[in-house]
Amino acid sequence: MEALALTLPAAPKILRQVQLGGAALLAAIEERGNTTNHRLVRKSLAPIRRPFDRAGPLIVCSHTIEATRPHSPKGRRILMRFTVKLALTALVATAALASVISGASARNLSSSSESFRVVWNPLTFEDGSLAIRCVVTLEGTFHSRTIAKVDGALMGYITRATVRHGCTEPFSIFAADAWTYNGSEVSLGTTLANSLPWHVTYKGFDGRLPNITRVRILLHGLRFVVRISASGCLGTYGGPTENVIGEANLSSGRVTSISPEPGASLETTAANCPRPGFFSGAGAVTVLNGTTPLTITLI
Repeated sequence: MEALALTLPAAPKILRQVQLGGAALLAAIEERGNTTNHRLVRKSLAPIRRPFDRAGPLIVCSHTIEATRPHSPKGRRILMRFTVKLALTALVATAALASVISGASARNLSSSSESFRVVWNPLTFEDGSLAIRCVVTLEGTFHSRTIAKVDGALMGYITRATVRHGCTEPFSIFAADAWTYNGSEVSLGTTLANSLPWHVTYKGFDGRLPNITRVRILLHGLRFVVRISASGCLGTYGGPTENVIGEANLSSGRVTSISPEPGASLETTAANCPRPGFFSGAGAVTVLNGTTPLTITLI
């Protein structure tokens, strides 16, 4: 039995072909006045039509229908083969349909953990002439392991943000450093205010369902200070209304890295600083307090 996989938009055409196949046999039976077999075929076709009527068939099988005497032994054998083929068609179509609809209509994402850690080693912040590279760690939580695929939906929070001090300035031999507004960092003798938690919201995905390759997330409210000795830069970036979009890159559901989207940047009013500063770098993602990779899948 040969089968051809088709997409949902083609369902009406396929249904017509299946109906025509059944009608051909019914017409052959009617010509010979055998009402018993006529009713039998109609009964056989009914359960096959019903699943198709709900969502349209995905599979159509090739049939050879011979107009012969249905009340003869040969006719009964052909009728039996035809009924079995249609029943198998319905079974395969229903299973394939369930699989496709499941992927196409999945409304949520599922995370393997409600807490996570991202480490960039390094995260680069530059404007082409000035740059700083630092080891940055973000830790956070999801509100739930089930995440709605709704643009702008709040997924969770960044609850901890740190920079390993002793950053580098790749264009000079002078020191560079950065601090986050996390309530405990001290910059130039002053403890910086706490801007945490930073909001993490859902922005969309890339790829074709059910195989997604990237989930876009928006980080809202981040704030940090950059110092580049070579240029005399001391600038504050971010704030309560500032956003940066990141991309969680997926391979078979595993989050392989999180990177700022191309062009992601923040501005400052400080002189001699990156203006604007563009982010780059791939952060390693694991569950919090462990080395197990984080996974995100469709449900």
